Amino acid sequence: MKNNNKKMIPLHDVDQKRATIRVMRDYINMKKTVLTNRAHQQNQLQIQRLAELLNWFERAWEILEPEAQLILSQFYMGTTLKNKAVETLLTKLPYSERILHRKKDRALKELASLLFGK
Repeated sequence: MKNNNKKMIPLHDVDQKRATIRVMRDYINMKKTVLTNRAHQQNQLQIQRLAELLNWFERAWEILEPEAQLILSQFYMGTTLKNKAVETLLTKLPYSERILHRKKDRALKELASLLFGK
């Protein structure tokens, strides 16, 4: 195993909620980068690492229920502002705003657990 002299952060020291939100927000850009650079065969090592990260995220994402995916994607994976996400979700799902926020929190906790463990 190659030692890059970079100090690894133990997972128990990671703020899993913030890290999960960051991964969701970065997901679309990482996917575009991988696809674009694969097409041009550039930076193969970096693309391989990004592809591994995408695969790690996608495996966890696929385990979530479709409703949880919809809620999280509206809040964190697009360019939509949070209040607009709520408006959009209120038209698609039969819940109050309060329940939507609870479902978002539960889905985020579940995804963080799938990504980082408990």
